[in-house]
Amino acid sequence: MIILGKSSRFNADFVSPLFDPKYFSVYRVLLYLNEKSFLVSIFNTNGEVLLIKTFLNLNQYEISDFLGKICFEDELLKNKYASWEIIVNPKKWMIIPAEFLPDGAEKDYLEQLFRINDSEVCLRNMIKPLGLNIIFVLDSELMKKAQYYFPNVDIRHSIANSILHYYKSATFQPTGFFAAIELYENFLNYIVFNFGNLLFANQFQFDTPDDLLYNIILINNGLSINEKNLELIMTGINSQFNELKSIIQEHYPLFREIPNIYPPQIALEQQGFKLSQYAPFIFHYLENNKK
Repeated sequence: MIILGKSSRFNADFVSPLFDPKYFSVYRVLLYLNEKSFLVSIFNTNGEVLLIKTFLNLNQYEISDFLGKICFEDELLKNKYASWEIIVNPKKWMIIPAEFLPDGAEKDYLEQLFRINDSEVCLRNMIKPLGLNIIFVLDSELMKKAQYYFPNVDIRHSIANSILHYYKSATFQPTGFFAAIELYENFLNYIVFNFGNLLFANQFQFDTPDDLLYNIILINNGLSINEKNLELIMTGINSQFNELKSIIQEHYPLFREIPNIYPPQIALEQQGFKLSQYAPFIFHYLENNKK
């Protein structure tokens, strides 16, 4: 049985019957944090989602204060887990080939595009299969609180996880061209591959479906991609998801939805809990850990 809606015991959005507090120490925790919300997801060693819980920043706290308040008040996060990973979406980031990025050079590169404040730190995420690094700027107070509340936490930029995840799909596309639209509250990640080679990766804001379509077409034209040869998928959280899906389908005949290939996800979606639209990084985790 899948339990949907708020669980009175944990006040969570979803709790699996497999979830057992006796095994906190072997569970893995993925966290997604932005200015508007904080999403907690807990997985077992088989990669099955056990619990999903959301917190909304209704009082518009600074993001580090928002994180600190939740961690101080929520009992679920005070337990010891096997691992912690937190996904963030700072706007200051760039991609650098690994061979051009010696240790400690993150700030030198980022300062070519952005102003780095004293209250910010520069981090990197490796994408080993592609020989790339994502370097980004994070508020130092936010990093300190994350490291304080989550021992040995791995802090990752969403674009790094997205590129790595979609690279695995892009290598098997018969047309050669593969792209992913990953929706968030008010912006999207757009990633394009050609036979496993990364052609484009960026984030941009949009207000209407026409805005989104215009940007996608502009980028694809710049890459000399014929719309009939591009396999395109879309996932994410957005109130206009269905409308966006319709307008993309009209222009890209090879558009497809995320396939239901992970059994627990099928069970959840049959109950109305669509993980592929709930949060991209949860879907990535399920895909990358499926048996």
